[in-house]
Formats: sequence, C-alpha cells, structure tokens
Amino acid sequence: MNGAREKHALLLDIQGLRAIAVTLVVVAHAGVAGVQGGFVGVDIFFVLSGYLITGLLISELERDGRVRLASFYARRLKRLLPALLVMIVGSCVAALYLLSGDQAYALTRSMLFAVTWTSNLFFTFRHIDYFDDQQNSDLFLHTWSLGVEEQFYLLWPLLLLVGHLIAQRAGSEREKTHYIFWMLVAGGLASWALSLWLTFSHPMAAYYQMPARGWQFALGACTWLAARHLGGGHLSAWTDASRRAAVTAGLVLICASAILIHRDQPYPGFWALLPSCGTALVLLCVAPGRSHRVLSHPVLVWLGDRSYSWYLWHWPVLMIGEALNLSHSPVAIALQIAFSLSLASVSYALVEYPFWRGRLSRFQPGRVIGASLAAMLLAANICMLTLAQSTSKPGFDQAQRIRLAEADLPVIYRQGCDTWYESADLTPCDYHTEGYSRTAVMLGDSMLAQWFSLFATLYAPPEWRMVVLTKSACPMVDEDFFYERIGETYAVCSQWREAALEYLAEMRPDVIITGSGLNEAFSETQWIEGSRRVLEQLAAAAGQVILLPSTPKLTLHGPSCLLGALESAGADAPLPTLAPACSSDRSLPLAKRLRDYVAAAATQVEGVRLLDLTPLVCRDGVCSAVTRDGTVVYRDKQHLTDTFVRSLAPTVTTMLNDLASRERTID
Repeated sequence: MNGAREKHALLLDIQGLRAIAVTLVVVAHAGVAGVQGGFVGVDIFFVLSGYLITGLLISELERDGRVRLASFYARRLKRLLPALLVMIVGSCVAALYLLSGDQAYALTRSMLFAVTWTSNLFFTFRHIDYFDDQQNSDLFLHTWSLGVEEQFYLLWPLLLLVGHLIAQRAGSEREKTHYIFWMLVAGGLASWALSLWLTFSHPMAAYYQMPARGWQFALGACTWLAARHLGGGHLSAWTDASRRAAVTAGLVLICASAILIHRDQPYPGFWALLPSCGTALVLLCVAPGRSHRVLSHPVLVWLGDRSYSWYLWHWPVLMIGEALNLSHSPVAIALQIAFSLSLASVSYALVEYPFWRGRLSRFQPGRVIGASLAAMLLAANICMLTLAQSTSKPGFDQAQRIRLAEADLPVIYRQGCDTWYESADLTPCDYHTEGYSRTAVMLGDSMLAQWFSLFATLYAPPEWRMVVLTKSACPMVDEDFFYERIGETYAVCSQWREAALEYLAEMRPDVIITGSGLNEAFSETQWIEGSRRVLEQLAAAAGQVILLPSTPKLTLHGPSCLLGALESAGADAPLPTLAPACSSDRSLPLAKRLRDYVAAAATQVEGVRLLDLTPLVCRDGVCSAVTRDGTVVYRDKQHLTDTFVRSLAPTVTTMLNDLASRERTID
C-alpha cells in the first residue's frame, strides 16, 4: 500500500512538472514578455522521459530478466501517435482552407517528416533556425522534439539491455545498479561534450539532434537510479523541510532559466544545464509518499494530464494566427492560447486517453504496430493531398516566386565559406582554373558577400582567380565591438580579421574588394581610423583596393512585405505594382553617413577607390523590395537577392572601368 501511495504522489509531482514545462513553452512561443527562455520546457520533458522510461525498463529487466521490445514500442505508439496524427491532419486541412495556397504550402512542407518522427532531421539539414522568426513558421516545427524523443525510445531499451547484460558480471543487485549508473554517466558526459562542440560549430545539429540531447535523457536516467539507491539511505535521512527546500531550489533553477536564457545565446551549450539540473533536482528530492504542495496542485495536475496534447496544438494555432495577421494584443494572444488548450482538452478526451488508457488500448502489440504504420501512411496521403490542393489555388506561382527570393543567396553560403561567430579560422573559397594570371579577393561581412556573383562574373576564369574571405557581421574596421546577437564582444571577428590581413599580405593579390555593413557600434572616429588602418594593410598587400560602402537596409522584410501586399492587392497583381507598399528611405541617412566615414578613410590611403552601388539599389532615393521589371531586390531586411545582384553586372562593369587605372581596366 505504501508503495502504491508513493508512486501516486510521485506521478502527481511529475504531472506538475509537465504542466510547468508545457506552460513555459506555450507562453514563450506566444511571445509573452519576461519568459523568452520558455523553450527550455522541452529540456524538462527530455529529463522526465529519461527518468520515467529508464524506471519502467529497469524494473521490467529486474522483474523478468528481459524487455519485451514489441510491447514497449506498442505502448509508445498508443501513447503518442494517435494524437500526433490527428494534429497533423487537422493542421493541414485548416491551413488549406484558411490560408492562401502559398502559405499553406510553405507552412506544411515538413509534414511527412512530422508523421514519421524525423522532423528534427528535416530541420537540421534544411538549416531551419528555431530562433529565427523568418524561418520558424512551419506548422510542425515543434515536432522536432517529438522526433528526438522517439529516436530515444527506439534506442534506449536496446542500450539498457546491453548495459544490463554487461552488468551481469557484477555480484549483487546493488553492484549491478552501480555498474549501469556509471555507464550512463559516461555516455551522458560524452553526449554533453558533443553538445558543447556542436553548439559552437554546428548549432542546428546541437539543437535538433538526439545524440547532442542524449545527455539530458541520461541525466533523467541517472536521477532515477540515484533516487532509488539513495532513497533508502542518505535521502531518507532528510527532513521534509530539507526536501521541500531542495525541490524549491530545482523549481527556481527552472524558472530562472526561462527568464535569463534568450534566443540569442548559444543553446543548448552550458545554458541547458540550468533547466536540466533543476528538473533532476526536483525528481531526486520529492518526498516519497508526500506530493509537493505546488507540483500536485489540481490545476497543474490537470494541465499535466493534457500537456502532450497542448504541446501538439499550441504551435499550429499560433502559426496559423500569425499567417492570418491576427492581432498581437494581449487579449488576442490569450484567446489563441485558450483556443489551443481547448483543442488539447478535446484531443485528450477523444483521442489521446482512449488509445492510451481507454478501451482502445487493449490491442495486442503486433496489431498496434501494424495499425500504426497504416495510420501513418493514411495521414501522409491525406496531407499530400492537401499539399497538392494548395498548389492549385490562385496566385500560388506568383507567391512562390516571392518566397523563393528568401533563399536566393550566392553559392558561397552552400560551400561553407562563412563561419559567422562559430570560429576564427579562415576558410577561403577559391575559384579558378589552371593558367590564371591575376588574383582578386573579396574580403568583408555578409553585406560584401552578397556581391559575390557580380564580381565572380567580372573577375572570371581563365584569366582571374577569385578568393572569398567572408565572416558575417564582421566589419572591416580595426575596432572591437559588442555584438548584440551573441551577447558578447565579437572577439572572433577581430581574430579572424587579423588572420585574413596576414593571409593577404602573403598572397599579394592584384585586386581586393572590401566593404562592411551598416554597423552602428562605432563612433565616427572609430569608423574612420579603424577603416583607415585596415585599408592601409590592404593597399600594402594588393595593387588595387575597391571599397564598397554598405547599401541601405530596407528596414522591412522584403519577401514578407511583398507577400502581404500581394494578398491585399489580389493574387494576380503584377509584382511591380507592389513596390509602393514595400519601399522605404529610412536607412538612407545612416548609409550616407557611414559612406562619408569610409570615404574619408579611403582618401587617406593611396590605391583605394570607392565604388558606391547605392544608386543602383535605391533608385531616386527610395529603396524598394521589387524593381520596375518585377525582380525581387531584397531577400530579407538588408541583403540583396542573388538574381538582382547578377542583373547589375553590365552597369557595374562600366562603373569599374571608369574607376580603374589604365593598367587595371576590365575588358
């Protein structure tokens, strides 16, 4: 009886943790101020899963000497799959009828991967940044965590079974437990080390991939083993007050992580330790047989019961609301949250619970697995049908042309030439054929890199060798600065710039094309003197230096604005007619001021020539998202599309010929 009471109390506490986790995720996704780090709720779920699944599997191993894999997988399928498939199909149908064809198509591209619990792989390899508002509108983005969980469920029983077999060499059950515990610790540390490395080298993989998240499941597993081992020893001597204090400390860690962590910090990295260790501390120290007063509150338990369904439905509701341009007022957000919770309650009552605990849960494992595969196939076909229907809606082709502009980048990004803040290592991209006689180099940040296709055309093989050295957000100004996006001084930029200048001093190219974006971190003196110091080194290394002042920002997201204008004007509206709605001159004064600064630096260095391309981008003093002939100009708020850049080649050739010395004239 005591064991049953203790188990019931623990389950209440776990439901309370689930409620906290899902609430943090929902309010963060809804944009509620003060909890920007609420996405750490997913980390809580990972630790909980490791704790619960390990407890179930080890108990079965100790009781029966084996794990019935078919039964285990069938239980997971009954628990998770029905509600997932209903959400996916319901979201696809809702998108088809509520949104434009292009919106429905763009927001449901990951559906097949969501159906098969592999969306985390899709988002990794498609480089979909979870924290980028311009990329994270996919209706099924949130299913990445379900993919991680299912991949954990697939592998964990096998790993524990192997560990159990190895541990048989040990003597007592206590020694076997120690053996498995330290195996889990070793595996968890290896996964954490991988996570740290990937966070700074391949952040998408660090965030989405199960191997980089495995340490959180291992932490939950170790917590279960430690709680069982210490429950009759050290922890049993703790007073209830001591346990409550420890649980409170764990909850404080969780809440602090939701408040302190934000999307601009490298994650998971070290920061993921806060919510993960907080969750482990709560699970380790909850008093046996006495549920925690906060965690077992009826409201939290009720939410915890519906946490899975709420997690499933909250994101599609928010994303469809965003696509419909619903108000961002507190009342509108609260209504969307309430609506998603209502859907979750219906899903829990009619789908999740009946298959999990109700009369539909009694099927044999073989039938469950077979029926699950059939249901996944049916759901995939329904979603494919809705996807096909979305492409036939009016205006689809026109909107797709606009949306494709977001991915209209120069080839250098696909070839890994730009490592952004991840590394100070130089990664030159070299384009040439045998027999070249002259070398041109492009050196700068992403605002300079956007011109690659143009200069690669002008300085083309077989005569020219083109070398690209680029690091996003790294200006060619010899000054350190605080980079808000990463929350620290951009030391990697300074180190990279010094390495690039040394590299060019040894190379001694014929031409260097350089430039910087509209960086407001520097004063006038810093701009002029910092630019001059860089230009002096470049001029000493090369026969000619071409300096490009940064082109103005659009200040609004070009493709998104055009899509909104197209929806307002009608699906068949010609693209050039959308220009007035998506034009701006707000950043022109800043661009002119910074142009004057770099021009002042250039006049102090012999061999530097200024090439101002702003008049080609912002004609008649206005920057527009689309040209008079329908070419999309901006791929985001500031970077130009590669198609537009290529279209400027003839004009820029003439401008360069006017600038270049007689010995450097480009034919």
